[in-house]
Amino acid sequence: MAASPIFRSSLLSPQLLPYHSSTTDKSPSTAHFTPIKATTSSDPATTPPSPAPQSSNHLKHRRSADNIRDEARRHNAAHNFSAKYVPFNADPTSTESYSLDEIVYRSRSGGLLDVQHDMDALKKFDGQYWRSLFDSRVGKTTWPYGSGVWSKKEWVLPEIDGDDIVSAFEGNSNLFWAERFGKQFLGMNDLWVKHCGISHTGSFKDLGMTVLVSQVNRLRKLNRPVVGVGCASTGDTSAALSAYCAAAGIPSIVFLPANRISIAQLVQPIANGAFVLSIGYPLHSWIGYPLRIGYPLHSWIPSIVFFFVVCGIWEVQNFDTE
Repeated sequence: MAASPIFRSSLLSPQLLPYHSSTTDKSPSTAHFTPIKATTSSDPATTPPSPAPQSSNHLKHRRSADNIRDEARRHNAAHNFSAKYVPFNADPTSTESYSLDEIVYRSRSGGLLDVQHDMDALKKFDGQYWRSLFDSRVGKTTWPYGSGVWSKKEWVLPEIDGDDIVSAFEGNSNLFWAERFGKQFLGMNDLWVKHCGISHTGSFKDLGMTVLVSQVNRLRKLNRPVVGVGCASTGDTSAALSAYCAAAGIPSIVFLPANRISIAQLVQPIANGAFVLSIGYPLHSWIGYPLRIGYPLHSWIPSIVFFFVVCGIWEVQNFDTE
């Protein structure tokens, strides 16, 4: 099944980018739909500014030749938010941490990694501030905040540049009111259902994959030795991974169980240009294959590294909860 070149990755001709290690490698921060600037820790008495969403005139003045990325480049704002890798469930006294721009798969003990945000910087702004900021971005085409994930960028990947983000404006899916089903089968008078099957590739995996592939895109632009992204999947993860990699022109490789997935799940990674391998073993025996590829080559980022879900905030917005 042929795919449009715009969505097709270039796995058959990957080029390893030269690696230049630098502790100062960072891309400039992207713009906010509502400009904000966090106060520094040395000025605790400063009161955070109240959010003031930009007027509609700001959007009307987009230059005729601009797209939404071009518009975002012309409206940059600084912030002091950051995040880093730490060992999952680490002892509170642990000082082990890694930059998100490092290629690292495990902690020193061999355990999983978690992402820790600078909560002190985030807490300088109260709940009403964040609510107003996030609500001001819903339903807009301002890059990248029209996405249900990137509209909460400060809580996801605060340091990534807007040019590095790979997004299809995923998220913000509606809640469905299942009144009859709730009353008849569950004894619930007011049942609402989140249906992530209406997402671009058919599952909620799009919400995490936009973050993973965006960070990989950033690493490649920083000349880190990253060829592509790989995953072991039973269908949904491979569909999301291949779609976002194709959109960014990043090679992808997926391992799928032989004769155990639907045609619809198989068609997507093939159509998106992923290198698809069929494995005739139970999932638990080959789930680590992407890591085995990544470790020796130090160039394939397994898709299990990033997974951010912000559904909880959407539900607050859906229900207009105060």
